[in-house]
Amino acid sequence: MRCTVATSDLVETLNVLRRDKAARLYSYPVSLDVAKGQACLRGGGGVTAVILPAVDVEEGRVVVEWQLLRGVLALDSLKNPTCSLVLEDAVCILSFEHGQLRLPVVPVKEWYPDLPDLGECLARTAISGDLLTQVCRALVPYAAAQNYPVPSYRGVLFSWEGGALTLWATDGFRLSRLLVPLQQGERLDSPLVVNIPASGLVLANRYFPHGKSISLAIYREDSVLQWNNVVLTLPSLPKPSIDYQSLVAVDMPQRWSVKRRDLSQAVEILAPLLPLDTPLRLVADSAGLRLSGITTTTFGSYTIPYTRLRDKSSKIAFNTKYLQTMLASWDCEQVVIQTKNETSPAQFLPDGDENRCVVIMPVYIAWP
Repeated sequence: MRCTVATSDLVETLNVLRRDKAARLYSYPVSLDVAKGQACLRGGGGVTAVILPAVDVEEGRVVVEWQLLRGVLALDSLKNPTCSLVLEDAVCILSFEHGQLRLPVVPVKEWYPDLPDLGECLARTAISGDLLTQVCRALVPYAAAQNYPVPSYRGVLFSWEGGALTLWATDGFRLSRLLVPLQQGERLDSPLVVNIPASGLVLANRYFPHGKSISLAIYREDSVLQWNNVVLTLPSLPKPSIDYQSLVAVDMPQRWSVKRRDLSQAVEILAPLLPLDTPLRLVADSAGLRLSGITTTTFGSYTIPYTRLRDKSSKIAFNTKYLQTMLASWDCEQVVIQTKNETSPAQFLPDGDENRCVVIMPVYIAWP
């Protein structure tokens, strides 16, 4: 294996790869694949790849511990414009204008097995970096179950149909929906659904710039995100068996509107009194919207004004943390809450924004 690359390109690539927490904290090695006039560096176990132009190429692959490459970040590209990498006798020799590093290599197959053939591309489109940021703020933090044993719950479901992209995320207790109108160049010719790992989208949000158009290619078993020379390959997760749309298309007889700031303040006042397994109760009647929590040693209640949109009193209880995380990510003036009864899922909608919706399962309690 042999190649020569621009020092500035190598330094920039290593800076990209170190944004992956796994590469930094758990010392994932870095793989260098050289072929066809380019060098491809992969980090984080192979998910991320950065492609660099290279000269003086002899095909091959080498894997080096990330910690040993950190010194390259200090190279001055003006004094050392190029770097050459050569594999000799299980040692990677990195040479530059004013010095040389001799780095031991690690077994290639153990860390970086050969990448499978992606096969036929089912669809190719573009998404914005701003959308990735929105997904990571509005869906992943309080809906996607990144460590849940059910694989389908660990992703964000992308569903293209007509002129819109609908994004769904759930952990089995909460469901979040984000509807995104698409521009002409972002639409697909036919409906398509793919479940992309939430952890991979968080990683992509760190790699890719905001406000830029990012290429998204969908294959049978993988999704590939790319901007410039940075490529992120994510294995597609199984599609969930639940019909998400049926959970947000239900007619709700109980419906009221409340100021988000009032609701958030009430939740924050009562939350310290309630252990994680103690539900927060909401009762809407003529006196107002009363929030309360009861334990064996504490009791708290707080009443806020609300507007009854449908003429029926209602009561329901929720996990306190679910309300906190949802309200913290919203910046709307009003929140519309609607439900069928105290045992049915409730919908939360930012007033004036029909594209967002959160469904939260209630906590079953014995009401007096």
